[in-house]
Amino acid sequence: MYGYWGKILRVDLTSGRSQFREVDESFFRKYLGGAGLGAKLIYDEMQPGDDPLGPGNIIVFGLGPFNGLKIAGAGKGSLVSRSPLTGLQHCTSMGGEWAHELKNTGCDSLYVTGKSQNPVYLWIRDEEVEIRDARFAWGKSTSEARQDILADLDDKKAKIITIGPAGERLVRFACTNERWGFGGRGGVGAVFGSKNLKAVAIRGTGGPVEVADRGRLDEVSKSVFQKIYKTSKENLMQKYGTQNALADYHDRLGYGLYKYWSEGKFEIAGKGPVGKFLNGDAMLELRVGESRCSYCPIGCKKETAVKEPHKWAFPGGYGPEYETMGMLGWQLGIADAPAVSYLNNLCNEYGIDTISTGSMLGLVAYCLEKKWLTKEDVDGVEIGWGETDLAAKLIEKIAKREGFGRILGEGIVRAANQIGHGAPKSILHSKGLDYAAHDPRAVYAQLLNYSTGPSGANHQQGFASWVAGGVVIPEWGYPKVTDFHSMDESARIAALYQDWANLFNSLVQCEFMIFGDLKLGDQIELLNCVTGWEMDQAAAHKVAERISTLQRLVNVKFGVTKEDDDPPSRIMEPLKNGPNAGNAPSDFQKVLDEYYDLRGWDSEGRPTATKIAQLEL
Repeated sequence: MYGYWGKILRVDLTSGRSQFREVDESFFRKYLGGAGLGAKLIYDEMQPGDDPLGPGNIIVFGLGPFNGLKIAGAGKGSLVSRSPLTGLQHCTSMGGEWAHELKNTGCDSLYVTGKSQNPVYLWIRDEEVEIRDARFAWGKSTSEARQDILADLDDKKAKIITIGPAGERLVRFACTNERWGFGGRGGVGAVFGSKNLKAVAIRGTGGPVEVADRGRLDEVSKSVFQKIYKTSKENLMQKYGTQNALADYHDRLGYGLYKYWSEGKFEIAGKGPVGKFLNGDAMLELRVGESRCSYCPIGCKKETAVKEPHKWAFPGGYGPEYETMGMLGWQLGIADAPAVSYLNNLCNEYGIDTISTGSMLGLVAYCLEKKWLTKEDVDGVEIGWGETDLAAKLIEKIAKREGFGRILGEGIVRAANQIGHGAPKSILHSKGLDYAAHDPRAVYAQLLNYSTGPSGANHQQGFASWVAGGVVIPEWGYPKVTDFHSMDESARIAALYQDWANLFNSLVQCEFMIFGDLKLGDQIELLNCVTGWEMDQAAAHKVAERISTLQRLVNVKFGVTKEDDDPPSRIMEPLKNGPNAGNAPSDFQKVLDEYYDLRGWDSEGRPTATKIAQLEL
């Protein structure tokens, strides 16, 4: 077979044993790798009663046929596990250099199960696997742990995925980190912590894998790389990364993030809207470097620092990206670039997802304003809108599980239920995962994407909001953006863009290549050069649809019903100000039924026997 080694590495931390499992090419033809492979392993190996924070949960480091090769955007990998935040299967896309390194060890993916008695880290060098003592790194921040583990190794070129104190303390939205790569959403960092797994260190010297047509692959890959490089330079994606998106989403689309999704207009008296102060140019003044994931023509990872004696000084770190600027800045009423950068770095060092953290802080401020919480309830940290120092204190309390932080560390649904009053009906989430910083009131198809997404409100498992920027899929019958303030096409858009996201997350390839004009046709041609499969657009769609349906089957196995697809009532209420005032999606149940019908699922959202047979599941 081409593009694959034909084996998956399994490590059991309980027994301390590792083994390579042989995998036939027919398996990869059906699931590709990454998200598809992860969903299949979760379905086969886990039972409904397995605790996401128990030894029976697995962590899949999912790779695909693009990893390890000189293909634009192939530096990402997919981390798949059962989320301690939602109880569902969860896939988080993680950049950096680890996926390239892992593929070059000679395996197509890694998955970890069991639990070590003491803190450990995995050291994988080619086909040699060692479980090493990590007590010296336990309790350390992500950057400190990385340096300590590098010092413990005899190979300084190793790529290291680690967790911070939040993962060790089982904060349900703790993340993983590999320098500028973050496995942010869903709490996979807590799954690491539950297994006493501090880090995974990887060094691969055996690649690249053999491909079907090396000459044609080099030609096509070079052409696609040059196109993405040129386009992303012209549209300033290279210059700003995602940091310049906030002004557009506030000023043009009228997203309503401010004050925990309450207002569509955030202006500073006498100075203007948030987009004038929290944007790419403001972050450019703080930039001290930039980094690229393996084989990336864009380089969206920007390194920032705030110099002494500034109040929010820190020596340097990666980000913030748009989602962080939206949730820790705009949503909280903080429009100061150094302050948001400081909060971002604090989350990165503790190892917690900035989206869910921002959501938790927004909920606290919202509940204090509604008088559902008192200053005493939150340990005297009376966080209000625009107060960076109080936000920083709450971040530390969450990461350390101290005081009120113990409640917030349980995630948005559990915290809201603990707070009581009107909090449970005020939170914006799907299946327990907080809304990312894209407003369904501005792009209606995003509501279907969040509501039906296999991980909940995960913007990386469906790109529906990108139709507002003109992103289309002509190869699958969506050649032109229609009115994104309409529910008419929402079911179709949500399904198509979820399928496309699954293709990205299973090949595996970074979705930001779209902003360099990467087309679905480019991906299929690259896949055929690698594998020799001669797959066409219809066959590629069948694979992507198979993965989407398998993810639903996993969640049905874990107890998901139609009721879990219902959106929060607040998001159906129009904003009263801003460019998007007066608009909100409607007729949700009708469109949800249309979505189920398009998917071949029954009226309760369960894949039918006919559809399962059609997709060869």
